[in-house]
Amino acid sequence: MDKISIVVPIYKIEKYIKECVDSLLKQTYTNLEIILVDDGSPDNCPQICDEYEKKDNRIKVIHKTNGGLSDARNFGIKACTGKYISFVDGDDYVEKDMYEIAMREMKRENAQIFICGCYYLLNGKTKKRREKKNIKLNMNNVEAIDKMNIFGYYDVSAWGKVYERKLFENIEYPIGKLAEDRYTTYKVLDKAKKIIYDSTPLYIYRQRKNSITHSGNFKVNEDCISACKELMKYLVENHPEIMLNAKTKYVYLNIEEYNNYLVYKQNSREKRTRILEIIKENYNEIIDNQNLTTSRRVQLLLIVKINFIYNILIRIFKYLKEMKVK
Repeated sequence: MDKISIVVPIYKIEKYIKECVDSLLKQTYTNLEIILVDDGSPDNCPQICDEYEKKDNRIKVIHKTNGGLSDARNFGIKACTGKYISFVDGDDYVEKDMYEIAMREMKRENAQIFICGCYYLLNGKTKKRREKKNIKLNMNNVEAIDKMNIFGYYDVSAWGKVYERKLFENIEYPIGKLAEDRYTTYKVLDKAKKIIYDSTPLYIYRQRKNSITHSGNFKVNEDCISACKELMKYLVENHPEIMLNAKTKYVYLNIEEYNNYLVYKQNSREKRTRILEIIKENYNEIIDNQNLTTSRRVQLLLIVKINFIYNILIRIFKYLKEMKVK
């Protein structure tokens, strides 16, 4: 039974850390190394981590000065001793058989990466799926990168995956970037010969208003777009045949940024105009992409062809969403 090292970055999540760590300790696959990386958390997380380390010898705790999520993950990677590695964010948790299923599938198919589906946990209780159901794929590196850029499948997140640890040789998460996995995951996928995807939701991703990826965080949007540009440059040089879906994802990241400026910064006409120009430049190339859902195609048509109507609809949507929350 090969060891899996699980890296858990910890920062200001004392409300959720026990649910996270307990879900790892209850795994049906038991040969685990659980590395809790306390990233200089100012709350009770450091003490909670130390208490867990005393309870179970599979847990290792690293205390470090605050350096951000990427830095915490990089510290964890360097401390790993398992043949395999996985990442779980400290405010999330996993189903009890996630790693048993992952290892069974990887061994059976001789794969280097396993990717599972996930639930999005809303308001701490409502689980919502975003991937297509009942999908199982056996992919090579190029197919895996391509599927990552198609809506309805898995995304770029570091979590929800199990990797052979050697794939991370000479790869680190970029310090100072909020969309750190967008800069990294495709590089890891490209080093693998075989990747397994099972859309069964085994990872529970908690959505929080004060998380770093919540709506209106312009730094996240900018980093996502910057990372997508790097990916497209990489594909031009290495896998130009899968550029269409990457470019489509790039356009919709720009649409998301446009929406955030529209909603959160009313006096942003000049910025929105520049973003709209980027969307229009790529419109003809991606509008007929067969992987676009009808709703996304309509969204693209509206923002380009009837922009003033689109702006009104987005603002109405925001108002209704806020009323629902209240």
